Amino acid sequence: MIERLSWLFYQGSRQTKMAKVFVAVADTPLINTHQIRMVTDISNPSDAIQAINKKLMNHGLMIMREEPIGVPPNGDFHYWYLCKAPIQTLPVQMADNDPRI
Repeated sequence: MIERLSWLFYQGSRQTKMAKVFVAVADTPLINTHQIRMVTDISNPSDAIQAINKKLMNHGLMIMREEPIGVPPNGDFHYWYLCKAPIQTLPVQMADNDPRI
């Protein structure tokens, strides 16, 4: 299923940063924000995941954030995982170069 959906984030034959974030979260459950930054070279994974979720919720999936207990508030310590969600039709503002769903 991951391979089937990862094409949503490709630009031509090139894998975008969004595709790298999606594959990193899908392949590594409970990956933390700092690891996502290192693997994908993206500066703000939270914003990228919000945009990814808009596309994924149309397919019944969602990336969720888990905050650890006992750690001071810091964005590097959020954990991310892929889960099933109710299918919802969300309007997605897409650029001209985004693949069509």
